[in-house]
Amino acid sequence: MKQVEIERLLQWTFCDQKSRRSVPGYGYQNSWAMLERHLRLGCSIDSSPRRDCLGDVSAFPDSDALIVAREVGKLSSNAVVDWRESKKLLLGNLVGLASREQFLVFDEIALVIEQACTGISPIWNVGLPKVRPSILGNGKPAVTGTRYGKNRYSTGAHCPLEWAQPTIEGVALARARYAVWHSALTRLAGCLSGKLKNIVAVPPISRASPWNTAVQPRR
Repeated sequence: MKQVEIERLLQWTFCDQKSRRSVPGYGYQNSWAMLERHLRLGCSIDSSPRRDCLGDVSAFPDSDALIVAREVGKLSSNAVVDWRESKKLLLGNLVGLASREQFLVFDEIALVIEQACTGISPIWNVGLPKVRPSILGNGKPAVTGTRYGKNRYSTGAHCPLEWAQPTIEGVALARARYAVWHSALTRLAGCLSGKLKNIVAVPPISRASPWNTAVQPRR
């Protein structure tokens, strides 16, 4: 049996086999198309063909692809990331900048299929948080205090600062999305063990939390 990384297995399932989703000229949905419909709607719809329209069996996807797709459909469509337990893992030495809790919830099914179709992992490196002066409606920096003339201000006058893009919340969101995707792939590889006919699913080759070891760009 051939060993295939779960990332490549998913690409094969949702890209290479997707061309066999229907039978041309019959208005008949094969097992792949019906499975996709079930993943989107969350329920089965009776779309049985007429007895005289069996279609072209060559249009059916590989049986292993159907098994992979069914296992993807068993993932959570409402995966919640526990902020208190995960913020240190997600932010590392940036955790002190997180001033409030975040509610992070993801659709694992949609996320796994989306990334399989694009052929890339979720983008986690959106840069480091930056601060900038708070800008008024006229485009000028806000100033707290009294201005008496050019470069003359009352004691204690200052420009309030605010987070620019990416914010600390944006960094956490991007990394959480990647972490949920990676966790889903790891579980999928385990669930597929012994279920496929010609393939052995290998755990993801992508790192679980690359931001903890990646060299951060200088700012």
